[in-house]
Amino acid sequence: HAKKQKAKVREEKDKEKAKVQQKKQEQKKQVVINKQQQLLHIQQQQQYLQYSSATNAFVPSPVFTGTDQTCESLLKRMERKRDAVTVSRALQELNQYAFTTTTTATTTTTTTTTTTIDIDGNNNEKHQPSLNKPEQAATLANLLHMYKSKLAHDNHYTVRAQALYILRAASQSVPKAWCKLVA
Repeated sequence: HAKKQKAKVREEKDKEKAKVQQKKQEQKKQVVINKQQQLLHIQQQQQYLQYSSATNAFVPSPVFTGTDQTCESLLKRMERKRDAVTVSRALQELNQYAFTTTTTATTTTTTTTTTTIDIDGNNNEKHQPSLNKPEQAATLANLLHMYKSKLAHDNHYTVRAQALYILRAASQSVPKAWCKLVA
C-alpha cells in the first residue's frame, strides 16, 4: 500500500513538473513572439525610412517613426480605441502637446533721448513649439495615415472635426512637411 502512495506522489510531482515545463515553454514562446514583433516593427520603420530617403519624398507612415513617447502613446490610443470620447480627447491632447505653440508676451518700450516717456508699449509674442520640427513631421506623417485610414471615416462628427482641427494646426506648425505629405 505504501508503494502505491509513493507512486501517486511521484505521478503528482511529475505532473507538476510537466506543468511547470509547459509554462516555461509558453513563456519562451511569448518572448520569441514579442521579439519577432519588435523586429518586424523595426523592419517596417527601416523600410519606411529607406523608401522615404530613396525617393526623397515624405509620405504618410503607418508606423510612428519619431522618438517622442508621449506622441507615440497618444497615436496608439487613437488607433486602438473606438469610442468617440477617447479618440477626441486623444486628438485634443496630441494637438496641445505636439502642434500648439506656447506664447510668452514681452513688452518693449522705446524712449527718446529728450524725454523719458514710453512711446511704445506693444506686446511682442515669441512662439516656442512644444516639439522640435522633425518630431512634429513624424507625428504629422503618422497622423495623416491615420486620418486617411480611420479618422475621416469615423461615425461621430466630433472625431472628424477634431481630426481636421489638428491637421490645420499641424499644417501651420510644419508647413514644409505638410506640403510634401499632401502634394
